Amino acid sequence: MIDFKYMIREALEVTIITTNGYQMQGVIRNYDDNYKVLQLERADRKVNLVFLHAISTIVAPPF
Repeated sequence: MIDFKYMIREALEVTIITTNGYQMQGVIRNYDDNYKVLQLERADRKVNLVFLHAISTIVAPPF
């Protein structure tokens, strides 16, 4: 199980790889388990909303 709360609290830089191979880097700002959506803020201050079912892999620094 992924600990999104820890990643949000520590503002960890993560790389998200979607099921179609697209890679996004940023900081997880919020997530909603009811809607299965993740909010990712990128370095250029843009925000991406990613459905959890579209995520293949999340790469984070070791904690």
